[in-house]
Amino acid sequence: MRNQVKKDPDAEPVVPEPRAHVAQLTPELLTINSRRYQVAVNHKGAVDPVRIAERYDEILSKYDFIVGDWGYEQLRLKGFYSDDNHQSDPDQRIGHVQDYLLEFCNFGCAYFILERIDAPEKTTPTRQPRRPRASKGPDVHRTFRDRPEKAPKDGNRHQKHSPRSSKPYAEKRGGSTRPGRGRHEQATTSGKGHGRHFTVRKTD
Repeated sequence: MRNQVKKDPDAEPVVPEPRAHVAQLTPELLTINSRRYQVAVNHKGAVDPVRIAERYDEILSKYDFIVGDWGYEQLRLKGFYSDDNHQSDPDQRIGHVQDYLLEFCNFGCAYFILERIDAPEKTTPTRQPRRPRASKGPDVHRTFRDRPEKAPKDGNRHQKHSPRSSKPYAEKRGGSTRPGRGRHEQATTSGKGHGRHFTVRKTD
């Protein structure tokens, strides 16, 4: 059998320690950790500085509004942004607070809305400089136009090649100067070595 611990009816109730410093300056103004809030709605006298200090969480400091609702003698706090904050989700803006009260809160419960007077601190993310990538060899994305031109073997870079010839020059050959012979003509030579003479004679 499990040991049952009997509660002492004369024992004092355990009071949770406050998680924030809440001070109500006027019925319409209070401070939470030195941040000022205006009481926009206080339905059924729901504002209780002591219970707010017990239930407060520091994450609520980034919101423009704090909504508190009572259920079964327990206080619940939720933060909302202003309607002009387009970077937030629509259901997190104060314009949807009535939908929140109807869907998540007890019907006819006591609730309050605190509007922050001091603007929340906006943190801007800082971009870190990009690190240069380590070179892993030649750049494969380099086009043919980016490649340096290869110099000719003879070292003359100003010489252009003909698109029709693979050689850097064109060789012209003259036509044959060989004399023509008739049908009945025969060429003979006389002499040896240099200074040879050619004679043409007709044959029958």
